[in-house]
Amino acid sequence: MSTALSLEEHWGEDLSKIPGLANAVESAILQIEEAGMENALKKLFHLSTT
Repeated sequence: MSTALSLEEHWGEDLSKIPGLANAVESAILQIEEAGMENALKKLFHLSTT
């Protein structure tokens, strides 16, 4: 994840230098893989999943 976040030519800066960002992105990707995009977003925004 840090490799993708460090692509300054893509992001305009090295995002891997932001504390905790790589872990947050990895966690979000796992949530999407496990629960699907819709449910992951609902959880992120504290919305009902029913």
